Amino acid sequence: LTVGEAVAEWRRGHIDGVVCVGPLECMPNKVAEAQLFHAAERERLPSLTISLNGDPMETEALENFVFEARSRFQRRASGVEAALAGAALDDALAA
Repeated sequence: LTVGEAVAEWRRGHIDGVVCVGPLECMPNKVAEAQLFHAAERERLPSLTISLNGDPMETEALENFVFEARSRFQRRASGVEAALAGAALDDALAA
């Protein structure tokens, strides 16, 4: 479910990346991390796995990941807007 739903949502264009958070040395989290690595190679799905042990974490990796995901979203959104504007222009020229 952790990996399958993320890949399905990625293919639908509903997400721009996935963050997997779990306890340090948690086997299910490690399996998800490994599978997300392969999904990233096959699907070009950006992913970040964070393993926590209760101590404060360095936020730099998360901030960088969020910046990249936001950039992907903005590029995708501007592409959709451009496509809609082009379609509206085509409709106006056809009328």
